[in-house]
This record gives sequence, C-alpha cells and structure tokens, in this order.
Amino acid sequence: MSLQATVAKVRTGLADALASGNLPGNLLPKAEALLAALDKPVRLTLMGLPGTGKSQLMNLLAGADVVPNGMHLPTTQLVYGEVAKSKCTMPDGSVEVLDHCDVAEIAALHPVFVQLALPLPALRRISVLEVVARDDNIDQQRAMFWAAKRTDVALWCTQSFNIPEQTLWGAMPDIIKDHGFMVVTKADVLSRNELLQATLSNVRTVGEHEFNQILPVATLSAIDARLSDGSVDKEAMRRSGGLALISAILRQVDLGQQATIDQAAMILRQTEQVATSTPAKIKPPVQEKTIVETVAAANIDEPTVAAPTPTAIRADVTPTRIEPSAHPKRQNAQPAAKQAVPKAEPIEPEAEVEKASTKPTKVASEDEFPEPIPVKKKAPPPKPTLKDGSRKAYEDAISYLTREGRALANAVETSEKVPVAKIMSRSVDNVQWLADHLQDNGEDDDPILQRARETALDAADLIQLMQMEKHDSAVFDAVSLVVQLKYDLEADLAH
Repeated sequence: MSLQATVAKVRTGLADALASGNLPGNLLPKAEALLAALDKPVRLTLMGLPGTGKSQLMNLLAGADVVPNGMHLPTTQLVYGEVAKSKCTMPDGSVEVLDHCDVAEIAALHPVFVQLALPLPALRRISVLEVVARDDNIDQQRAMFWAAKRTDVALWCTQSFNIPEQTLWGAMPDIIKDHGFMVVTKADVLSRNELLQATLSNVRTVGEHEFNQILPVATLSAIDARLSDGSVDKEAMRRSGGLALISAILRQVDLGQQATIDQAAMILRQTEQVATSTPAKIKPPVQEKTIVETVAAANIDEPTVAAPTPTAIRADVTPTRIEPSAHPKRQNAQPAAKQAVPKAEPIEPEAEVEKASTKPTKVASEDEFPEPIPVKKKAPPPKPTLKDGSRKAYEDAISYLTREGRALANAVETSEKVPVAKIMSRSVDNVQWLADHLQDNGEDDDPILQRARETALDAADLIQLMQMEKHDSAVFDAVSLVVQLKYDLEADLAH
C-alpha cells in the first residue's frame, strides 16, 4: 500500500473516531489537529542572500514561471488556490486583494509582503516562501527568524556559503537546521566557468555538518526540462540536479508523514473502531508493541501560523550579533511534521525517489552536474558498523525497552484513567537506565556505540526538562523520545 493510500485510511479512521464520540475529551483537540495535519501542505522556505537564485528555484518547485526572470517582489509566499488571487500587505499594514497574480502590477504597488494563490498542482502538496531582505546581516537575520516560525523544510541558496552566510545560518534554531538543505544554485554557470568542483569542495568543508545534504542545481536547466506539452524530460531534470533536490525533499516529507500516521495510530487505539479503521502500515517499523503504539495520552502540539504582517519581519525578534562558529555534526533529524509531498509537477515522485543517490560525489561529465553530497556521512565509505563486542549491549537495551513498553501498555489498558505521572516517571527511568547501561557496556573504541552513548546522555538531560513541565503534552514528548532511542538502537544493530 502506498503512503498516500495509508494517509487516506488514517484520515477516514480519525474522522470516524471523532464522529463516534468514543474519544476521551483530552484527546479530541489532538485528533482534530492530526486530521487537519494530514492535509496541510509542507511549508518550504527559500533563504539566502540577494542574487542567489531563490526566485527561479521557487519557479522550479512550483512547476510554473510564477516570477519571470528580471522581476522582483518582496518576501513572497506561493499557496494553492482554485483561482488566481493575490494578497498584498502594504507598508502601512493594510492589505490589498487582487483577483490576479500579475507580478508586474503587484510590484508596482510596492508591497512589503505578497501571498500568491495559484491553481498549480504542486501547490496542493507544498507552499513556498521566498525570504527577501537587503544584503545586510541585521535585516537578513530578522527576516529569517520571522520565516523560521513558518517553516517545515528550509533551503539555503548559495554559490559560496561565505562567512556572512555561515553567521546567518548558524543563528537559526536547531529545528530548522535539522530540516535544512544547502542548494548550490546556478551550477551551470559555475560549471561553465570551471568553478563548480572547487565550489562544492569549499562549501562541503564549511557546511557539511550544518545541512542534511548539499545539492548542486542548475535551476534554469531544470526549468527547461519541463517541455511545452506539459511533460518532463526526466533525464535532463536528473542531469540538472533538479530531480535530486525534489527527491531529497520527498524523503524528509515522507518521514514526517509517517510520523503523523504513527501519532494518529495512538489516537485510534483508544476507540472501538481501531480494528477496522487502523491500516496495517500505521505501526512503527518494529515487530514489538511499542510505547507509542499503546500509551493513550497522545498530545502533539501543532504550531499555528499567524498571517504575516509587514512589522513582523522587523519587530518579531531582536537580532544579536552572532559570530560564525563550528557546530557539532547534526544528529539524525526528526522528520518535518507535515504531510504533503512536494514536487514540481508532473514529475512522478513515487517512481523517482529511489533513484536519489546517497553515494559519494563523483566527477560529472560536461553536461551533468555532480551527485548531491550526502553531508551526514563521511566520505569515502565504508560506513562503520557496530562491533561484535557492543552487540550484546544493544540487544540487552532493546529487550529492556521492549519490556518496559509492554509494561506501560498494560498499565494503560488496566487503568480507568491514563496514568500520566507514572508514564512520565517510568520514561525518565528508562532513558537514565539506557544512558548508564551504554556507558558501562560494549567496546569503548566502537564509534557507533560512542554516538549512541552521546545521544542517550543528551536524551537524559532533555527528558529531565520534560519532567519539569506542568502539562500533559510533556508525557507524549517523553514517550516519543524513548521510542526514538529504541528505533535508533535497532537501526544500528541491523547494519
């Protein structure tokens, strides 16, 4: 069953659960939020200094030439609409609504923010926000912090990732970096000037720990791969790097969509409809019954998106001067918690995702740009594997967490009211036990084990903070953290 088919079944299950009246009152808002989240587009944001090709990249992702080459708009968001319409926020805060998306006419109004609603198929799955600010660190930082609150996946557009860019990106919240990609735009121009390989080498040196991937894209060549009859020259799209970019975004979004499905499973298991409403694929990809599948207190807070205002960019955050610094290598990111799968129509993402390369960069031919750089892996291979002396420590940890998950599941099933305090306390104990267990067992020179130890120690600190929170949603964050640790151990053990 495809992911979209699973989403359809989960949507039906949630709708039935809400209509049945069998959901506990404390779960109703969360069930409604998850149902809405299944249909929300992923919020894609293009960041970068002026002149880095953001507008053309926006056209590529939208699947149409929305902003013609040479035209300039302020910060602009593309969303889906059955008919073309634009909302222009003016300097005085007023909003003018136009029944068209004529960029030249809109630009003549001198707005400070523009939202364009267009009947483009790609915009059913994504919204695209282009952040526009002066080439000034203060203005850029204000605009980026404003946009960060409205972002699920961030694309940093660049040709060099110089010191000012490193400073700006370094100031971004970790949640943005965890879902961030560097896009080396105008790769065709760099290639013609024999600068592409040197540029990729340089940006990898300074940016490999800051992004999920570094993706060279010849944006205009990718746009030209869309043919006049509406089809796409997929080979030309692949050579341009456009297909690799779309596939990279798809992987992030699919993970996020599966996470929302898993959260919905927790809700559905509290209703009598679960036997007929919950599709088989909504379970997390492990055989044992996990805490996330059984604990009844799902409480996932969805961020709300306020309508952007012209003052938000300048007054939302007081910028601080931040010097560029080296950041630790990004850990495996949590998926973006949105569900739509972005693509520039009419690319067939289901068929193309598997083609996205995660191999080390190879030297490209004259008409083909290098493969995207998998910055989360150190080149060259081989990838390190868990040492035999550490496997027993992993197996014991997984068995322990599985037993604890079943014990919590039993506590939930046998209690009239969800034992929130007990779940939180036991989750804290589980994470602390795991941190101690990994420190005391396994081979100390095993890099995989060392990484797991660091992750467990960080998790122990984090869950202590969760325990201090005075609202029920913290228990679901704690349970999710335990389950994620168990997934990570299983993934390491499987390699």
